[in-house]
Amino acid sequence: MKNLYATFILGLLIPLLSAAQNNYKPGYLILLKGDTLHGFINCKAWNRNPKEFTFKDSLNDSKPKNFSASNARAIVIPGYKIYNRFVVDISQDEVNEGSISPVLNTKHITDTVFLDLIDSGKNVTLYQYTDKIKERFFINEKNAQPVELILHVYPDPDHFSELRRQEIYKRQLQHLAAKYLAQFQQVVNEAQGVAYKKEDIENIVFEINGADKATTFTMTKTYKARSFAGFGLSALAVHDFGTDDYLPLLPNKYPDTKTQQAVSGEINLGEDIFFSQKEKSLILRLELHAAYSGNSTITDNESGILLEQYHTLAVSFNPQLLFNIYNSGSAKVYFGAGGQLFFLGGAKVSFIQQDYYDLNPPAYYAINFTFTTRADIILNNKFDIYAGYNPVSPPGQQQNTLTAFRVGINYLFGVK
Repeated sequence: MKNLYATFILGLLIPLLSAAQNNYKPGYLILLKGDTLHGFINCKAWNRNPKEFTFKDSLNDSKPKNFSASNARAIVIPGYKIYNRFVVDISQDEVNEGSISPVLNTKHITDTVFLDLIDSGKNVTLYQYTDKIKERFFINEKNAQPVELILHVYPDPDHFSELRRQEIYKRQLQHLAAKYLAQFQQVVNEAQGVAYKKEDIENIVFEINGADKATTFTMTKTYKARSFAGFGLSALAVHDFGTDDYLPLLPNKYPDTKTQQAVSGEINLGEDIFFSQKEKSLILRLELHAAYSGNSTITDNESGILLEQYHTLAVSFNPQLLFNIYNSGSAKVYFGAGGQLFFLGGAKVSFIQQDYYDLNPPAYYAINFTFTTRADIILNNKFDIYAGYNPVSPPGQQQNTLTAFRVGINYLFGVK
């Protein structure tokens, strides 16, 4: 069964991984001369603002073109990203505690970069820029170059072990609120306590733009979620029910016990929570399973053969983290792991030789826990083909040992 599981996963991944992480989405480029090129842009899970973009006129092109700030003014991937080219002053000081300069560092460099558009409204526009040093935010008014929202972190000269924060960005936001809003005091007060985080600054910018949803490019949330339901096949083995007074000839364990797994249907219900709605690179999956198990154990010992059959309804709660390893737009591949809490209920039937009628029955625990691994292929953001394996969990004082193999399909509802 393990070899079957590995073969299934390998067969799914080989044709997909051959594309080497390409994820072309429809989009267009605006060149420095003003010309517009429509085609497909390779979208990646960028941790830093990209310096170069790969472009194809059609998906069948074998030789993609590369565009950078030297020849492109804007890159637009509808529903995903918009990058605009600017010449800006970029601060160079660290803000992480383990990397900050021993003194206040206000140095900056002037560079031509692509800024990630976060919000665009009737008064101001918010951008994001991240490089190997830190994450920064830029803001601009109409017909003006973006300026950085400034944050400096440095050691207190009187108490070197303590840090000071020069939060100039708060005054910048307050100035813009007073400039554009007739009733600005509430926003000014909110800006005084705003953290240097995307969601917090975005909320202030949204207010500066008059809280006008029609003219705001996007108001991103921390996460969004989708529901799913599906069915599949499950091979659940519940085994090692032995107690010290059961089968006295082998008081500790059953070294010659063999467990036969029974394949049965399962149904699934759950919710996916996205840490990043646009990229979906990490998903928290909360899943409920229900499956029938009818497996057997066969024990061969010095006195003969003992056959036991177990019939149980297995209901489980399975929280998992899914990591995206491949994304082609129409197909996404995830690997995941988590924990599964089983609730076992139903009847157990044992068939034993005449000599064993006076023995105590084996232990049977209704609540059990095991670890889970899985692989998923999501097609067109609608169908989730999955395969999962629960490695043998060591028996605890109040649980059985469990193994399980699962394959099936879920239908995904809600956001794409």
